[in-house]
Amino acid sequence: MVIGIALFLAVILSSYPIGWFVEIADPNAFSFWFSLASYAVMVVFLIVVSVRRGQRSFAKDFNLRFKPIDLAIGLGVGLLAKVLGVVFVLIAMAITGSVPEGSNVQLGDDKVWAALTGILIASLLAPLVEELFFRGFVLNGVRNAVLRNRGAAASTRAVVLAVLVSATAFAVLHLQPIFDPTLLITLALSTFAFGALNALITLRTKRLGAAIVAHVFFNGSSIALLLAFGDQLQGLNP
Repeated sequence: MVIGIALFLAVILSSYPIGWFVEIADPNAFSFWFSLASYAVMVVFLIVVSVRRGQRSFAKDFNLRFKPIDLAIGLGVGLLAKVLGVVFVLIAMAITGSVPEGSNVQLGDDKVWAALTGILIASLLAPLVEELFFRGFVLNGVRNAVLRNRGAAASTRAVVLAVLVSATAFAVLHLQPIFDPTLLITLALSTFAFGALNALITLRTKRLGAAIVAHVFFNGSSIALLLAFGDQLQGLNP
């Protein structure tokens, strides 16, 4: 599991050192294809885990299942996460005395590539793969490891530890090299809270459907606002 988390972070964040040493002709196209390749690598990793350590089924190994009620649950959680995000912006501004600068999402200046990256990658692919990894693989892995080592009496401890680990790893993923303290505080709080909410509904429903819907809403609403209004909504992005 530790190897999986390290691989996920390394793959997602490796675009930065690549940019330091290689001149990228079209940053917009590079961002799209690199993100697509990065998530593809993680899907392959999960397939390998499922085949070698699991039951060769994403539904059985990672709870990739959906019921109609998950749509309502997911939308409710996504909306709650958005409200909390606004609260966290206000808290961060109160702490630092400044507004957030920039965001952790860079769609580029080409409208076509921005739409492709924002809609296909950030709003659809990222929610699916990240939920599979953090709530399907990490959350269940930590919970099962604690229960296996300490027995059924440790169920509460297993849930708490699993939620904390999965939410923390999820938050770290989204704290890409950011130097603005207000934005850093905002993203740390909002992504951790969102990760914890999705972890709890996954444990409660025993499936990823609601968490994926919440993630699609959370990211998609931010992307829609970014595409429409640009950087006027700094600090409120996924």
